[in-house]
Amino acid sequence: MRLAPFAATALRTSARRRRAVRVVRRSAVVAMAAAMCMIAGSPAQAAPNDSGVVDASKRVAGFTAGQLLGEEWRQLLELPPNANPLAGTGDNCLSAGHEDKVLIVWTTAAPTPPTVCNVKPGTAVFFFALSGECSSVEPPPFFGATEEEQRDCAIEWFANPFNREINLSLDGGPVVDIHQDPFRLVSPQGTTVFPEAPIFDATPGRATFVGSGWAATVRHSLRPGRHVINGEVVLNGAPTVRFSLVVKVVKGRGGHS
Repeated sequence: MRLAPFAATALRTSARRRRAVRVVRRSAVVAMAAAMCMIAGSPAQAAPNDSGVVDASKRVAGFTAGQLLGEEWRQLLELPPNANPLAGTGDNCLSAGHEDKVLIVWTTAAPTPPTVCNVKPGTAVFFFALSGECSSVEPPPFFGATEEEQRDCAIEWFANPFNREINLSLDGGPVVDIHQDPFRLVSPQGTTVFPEAPIFDATPGRATFVGSGWAATVRHSLRPGRHVINGEVVLNGAPTVRFSLVVKVVKGRGGHS
């Protein structure tokens, strides 16, 4: 499995562009804000109580983290390349749950402009750091006819240890390495509808899929104001990828800027 660079280029219409998007998806790294927002200092550790980073064993607004991963993929797969965050287009600030109680983020790596999402007080934040999926309508090697086949396919993408660490920090707090079992997710089998001219060279129409990867949530009690999630993905044989996400907790409706 290769790690693709995070180029938010015009990956929209041609087969060549769709293939490029496909590679990005297979090794999708969330990224967030400016290049200077790097993690430094104390070594990564399991999530301490004061880190604000919550592992996959926690439920968020009634969802398991695996369900949220599946919901993120469902929404992304239903969008065409010209309006899809996976292709560098579309809205990076997705949502889930009753009254949008969970912010689901897709972002791009530094040094691209930061993803900034505005949320209402009490909104939980969910994002994945590395993830992939396999479905019933994509060509091999991303095809799986049954739930078991899709699950095995999605998990297989991360069987080789090409990444060593996925380090996160909220508002300059303790650094947490989420590249460990409590943060590794496999979604339930989900259902989606690929649009006409779908992403990833899929066949348009109804499909089933399973996603897998490493992800985290941020505690729902973020105070009003600006919050920054900084991180880095440490890779074997490739440059470290640094990222940042800005969440603004404001009164009124959420959104992005």
